[in-house]
Amino acid sequence: MAKYAVNIKEVLSKTVIVDTGSFDDAVDVVKAAYSNCDIILEADDISDKAEIGPSETFGEDAIDENDERLEYFSMYPAEEV
Repeated sequence: MAKYAVNIKEVLSKTVIVDTGSFDDAVDVVKAAYSNCDIILEADDISDKAEIGPSETFGEDAIDENDERLEYFSMYPAEEV
């Protein structure tokens, strides 16, 4: 068997209502508030859509057993999935 790297990405998402003159103005207000940490996304804001795909580090190819980067990643045998 070979080792493959699979990435799981969960997304935090929050809808913010802004009372302003236009959508572009609302986006600017939210961007500024987010940049200033006035809007903080937390665990309760997790989206129900997770993306599962190839790792940005390893891609879709099998990983060489001697690859030193393996020590930095969680390892799961296929039997546990």
